[in-house]
Amino acid sequence: LVRNGRTGSWGAAPLSLTEVRRIGVVDGDEQLQFHQIFDLAVAEDGTIYVGNNQTATVRVFSPDGRFIREIGGKGRGPGEYTMVNKVWLAGDGVAITDWQGGGKTGIYDRDGKLLHFWTARRPEGSTVFPAANTPAGWLASHTPPYAPRALAPGQPYTRVGYLYRFDTATNDITDSLIRLPGRTLYGSPDTHGLDWALFDPQTEMRVD
Repeated sequence: LVRNGRTGSWGAAPLSLTEVRRIGVVDGDEQLQFHQIFDLAVAEDGTIYVGNNQTATVRVFSPDGRFIREIGGKGRGPGEYTMVNKVWLAGDGVAITDWQGGGKTGIYDRDGKLLHFWTARRPEGSTVFPAANTPAGWLASHTPPYAPRALAPGQPYTRVGYLYRFDTATNDITDSLIRLPGRTLYGSPDTHGLDWALFDPQTEMRVD
C-alpha cells in the first residue's frame, strides 16, 4: 500500500497546479475523444491545439473548450501523417511534426490552411527537421545518418547534430549556427548494433 501525501519525500512541491479546463469524453462526441496525446500547444489568445494520434490530426479548441476545427489527417500524402509527435507554434502558424516513416513537418495558418509541407529524410540518410520560425528566419536541426558501427558491448558511440538556417523554398539547410549536445549510444550485447542510453545525465545547452 503506497500513500502519496501532499508533501513529497524531498520537501514541498516547487509549484502547484490548478485545473482550469477539461476537454474530453469517454462516450459521446467523437471530436472530444482522444487517443495517445503526445503533445499540445496553447496560443497567445488561449486557443488550444491538441495532437491526436488515432486520427493523425490536430484538433483545435477555443479557450473555453469549444471544438473549432481539425487539421491534418492520416496517410502518406502532403498534409498527412502517421502520428502526431509534436505540435508547436511557428510564428503566426501552427506546426505538426511526425517522426515516423522518415519524418515530415506541416505548417498551417491559424485557420487550418496548409502552407508548407517538408519531408525530413535525405538521400544519404540524414534528417532535417524545422525547429523554429524566428525573427531572423527559420532554423532547422540536422542529424547525421544513423550509422551503427561494430562496437563491443557497452562501448560508447556519440551522435552529434547541428542547428542550421533553413531555406523554406528548397527544404534545405544553409549556414551552420550551433553544435547541439551529442547523444551517446552503446554497443548492444544482444543485437550487435546500438542501444539507446536511457539513463544518461541531462545535458544543458545555453546560447549567449
